Amino acid sequence: MCYVHVAALVAEYLHRKKMFPSGLTAFKKITFNIEEEAAMKEDTGMQDVYYTEEVLLEHLEVCGEALWKAERYELITHIAKLIIPIYEKRNEYEKLSRLYDTLHRAYNKIMEVIQSGRRLLGTYFRVAFYGQVFFEEEDGKEYIYKEPKLTGLSEISQRLLMLYGEKFGQENVRIIQDSNKVNPKELDSRFAHIQVTFVKPYFDEKEAPEKKTDFEKCHNISRFVFETPYTLSGKKHGGVEEQCKRRTVLTSTTDDSRRH
Repeated sequence: MCYVHVAALVAEYLHRKKMFPSGLTAFKKITFNIEEEAAMKEDTGMQDVYYTEEVLLEHLEVCGEALWKAERYELITHIAKLIIPIYEKRNEYEKLSRLYDTLHRAYNKIMEVIQSGRRLLGTYFRVAFYGQVFFEEEDGKEYIYKEPKLTGLSEISQRLLMLYGEKFGQENVRIIQDSNKVNPKELDSRFAHIQVTFVKPYFDEKEAPEKKTDFEKCHNISRFVFETPYTLSGKKHGGVEEQCKRRTVLTSTTDDSRRH
């Protein structure tokens, strides 16, 4: 999505200069996060840069290639809608032919993955950081991490342990792998604690019927859910009749995830 954001910023620049018909709004169907770029200011540094339609076209073409590699075939059509008018204006019929062929193959791919169900669009985790000495302003913050394919809980936990172990020292990092609510006051302040919880996209009763494909269930989403087992007596374990589940719904400030 980084390529999409770059292209969107160039489009917005050209739109403000009356050099292109669409700006950031043309990219909202690709990612809601694009709204964050609306605060772009035309400062001195921006005035020193001169973007052209050709520069935008190059970025859009890169977006199309990247979306194909990422198997986001449904989004290629939105990029194509921005490219086609440019090709048509320039009478670049060979490029138009190739682009329409790409769209044809993209739609075939969509039908193929819907029928086979073999496309894996990602796995989500809630990652929370505890330890003011280590994480400073990140202490107590929670993020939704979007991981590729079928990333397991142990895999992302190990990667985070290695990552922050290199920064703080392996002996100073602890991973919390249960989904229970954490009381920071009960944690040992000598260690950096990272809680990792598997979460799933969440849709309410109104949204659920509208999400008919796997792609729709994984694209431009901002709410996630996980369940925590507990007993009414407060004990960690109990009989089947005592077991309950607490459902927690999380809302991210941006779609899909804050971190990738």
